[in-house]
Amino acid sequence: VYDIIVTFKDKRNRGRFIEKLGFFNPNFSERLFIINSARLAFWISRGVFINTTVKKYLVKFLVKKNY
Repeated sequence: VYDIIVTFKDKRNRGRFIEKLGFFNPNFSERLFIINSARLAFWISRGVFINTTVKKYLVKFLVKKNY
């Protein structure tokens, strides 16, 4: 299971994060992808960088937008 979080760029390897937005479970029968879209929209409006892996799953499982 992978958590989808908001973190500072310099603290990503220390386990600290600002907010947990959701998670992804690739071992679930239908690849369970849960995310709080309201909080995601909030952080996108603040100008956060979305890494390529999360962006790929957003496009695959959610509405296809250019983030």
